[in-house]
Amino acid sequence: MGEQRTSLGPVRSLYQATAAGQRAAAAWLSAPVEHARDVRSELMVKLALLDRTGADSQTLLRAQLTWLLPVAAALDDRLRAATGFDHTLVLWRHVARATRQNSLP
Repeated sequence: MGEQRTSLGPVRSLYQATAAGQRAAAAWLSAPVEHARDVRSELMVKLALLDRTGADSQTLLRAQLTWLLPVAAALDDRLRAATGFDHTLVLWRHVARATRQNSLP
């Protein structure tokens, strides 16, 4: 699409997504992250991109929370049933999940 000159580095090449690419990006940005382990990385990238474009992130955050609630409930069930080191491991996962959940508005 063009070039952008800057004093901070080499000339940047500018590209524009096709209509299909824009639809794919919009679909990806609106879909909750499917694995709890990816919340800190993939969800944060999605939120940063939504913020950068001025888009509302509340719909994504609500969808993500809806997806995570059953995961949290399953962890609660496992925590009640676990003993010994398994209890410690499940407790660690439970605390990690709570930390992530508390970071969502």
